[in-house]
Amino acid sequence: MPRIERIYQEFKSKELAALGLASTAVPALVSQYARERRFTYPVSVIGSTQNLGEPLRKLFGDPEMGTTFIVDRTGRVVFRDARADEDDLRAVLTKLVTGKPRM
Repeated sequence: MPRIERIYQEFKSKELAALGLASTAVPALVSQYARERRFTYPVSVIGSTQNLGEPLRKLFGDPEMGTTFIVDRTGRVVFRDARADEDDLRAVLTKLVTGKPRM
């Protein structure tokens, strides 16, 4: 999740939205973790009836822990990877926001 925060800070001016989802956690602990690390994007728990987790779980299924999705403006999943590093994410996002591959 810290790498998502770094990517979010880099791309948020280009209309990037980020959402962190935890699949098997206590909501209060997830909130505490996000606060302590000063995440500036929303974090939710999949399956919790008090947030967006359940509808998102229905859309994306139950991906393995650490899976990163990138969804374009039309709602199409353009990237899904459980092992993506920051360079992978930057390359996909750069192409998505500029229409050109990252050099």
